[in-house]
Amino acid sequence: MAMVTAEQVRSSVGAWTISRLLRRDVTVHGHLPALTGADGVTRTWSQLGEEVLAVAGGLSALGLRRGERMLLGPATRPEHWVVDLASVQLGAIPCTVDAALGPDQLHRIARDSGATVVVLTGPAELTRWAPALAAMPALRGVVVLDGDGHTRYADLLTAGHDAPLTEDSQDDPVAVVHTVADPAGVVVSHRDVLHRCVTQELARPTAPHPRTVAHLPLTHVEDRVLGLYLPVYSAGHVTVCQDPDRLAETLTTVAPQAFLGAPPAWERLATLIRHVLSTVDCSVPADETVLAPLRARLGLDGTVRFGGGAPPEVLDLLAGLGLPVGGA
Repeated sequence: MAMVTAEQVRSSVGAWTISRLLRRDVTVHGHLPALTGADGVTRTWSQLGEEVLAVAGGLSALGLRRGERMLLGPATRPEHWVVDLASVQLGAIPCTVDAALGPDQLHRIARDSGATVVVLTGPAELTRWAPALAAMPALRGVVVLDGDGHTRYADLLTAGHDAPLTEDSQDDPVAVVHTVADPAGVVVSHRDVLHRCVTQELARPTAPHPRTVAHLPLTHVEDRVLGLYLPVYSAGHVTVCQDPDRLAETLTTVAPQAFLGAPPAWERLATLIRHVLSTVDCSVPADETVLAPLRARLGLDGTVRFGGGAPPEVLDLLAGLGLPVGGA
């Protein structure tokens, strides 16, 4: 890992914000792949930019305004990425709610957020959120990705409303994230996340426009940096994996340069590694003739940026394979 100075970070961040970077990606890198979903459909940066603007118009028509909060359910779907970026274009503040919250915690966060718009996946999430939605006096609208009864995601796309885009500053909020255990909201700014992005770029450089596999919702700041903001910063390509059972397959197909794994994901990969190693002659120490093909089989032979955590024995196994998993 390269040494990085504060001056290098400040110089690279420059005057950028996430909104400005997205507009740059659309203009300069519009033909490059940006976002791929579980259905295999890939949006280029140009297509993603058009969808973000359309959704921003729909959110504005729903009543979302600059400085207001928007809550999102924990969906690992491309629409989540689009809605998040669209709200930031409006100067609003997105917050993805952790799926692990209990009913009382969800109720408290929803009530205290002052959010005016909530974006949920479908009927099951609507049922879970019903008591919390009833406790949100500022709520103007609910958007569902699937189902009826509220504003549908498709309705946002066809609202035909011109989004009142405003110029943001680096100190404007770009998201609210919550701490674990007893969750408390933490506001992060454009400057905060871009400093993290630049530090990653300088410390762990990759090829231009790196590939990323995202299998976690945008709940915590690490999820957002590796899964959303770094791809915007570097005009990279994110493949969203919704199904945990297909993660290994997705990694092999995509061969990402960056990957943030939750502990269960690393544990599943460790199980696969142990199975493969059980078929190898261990009477002699494993060298690159064994380890390199195994990393390739996992789709991680070209991965430079690893994130997440796991039990110590799993981290030791991964490190021995040449996969230095650590915090983002």
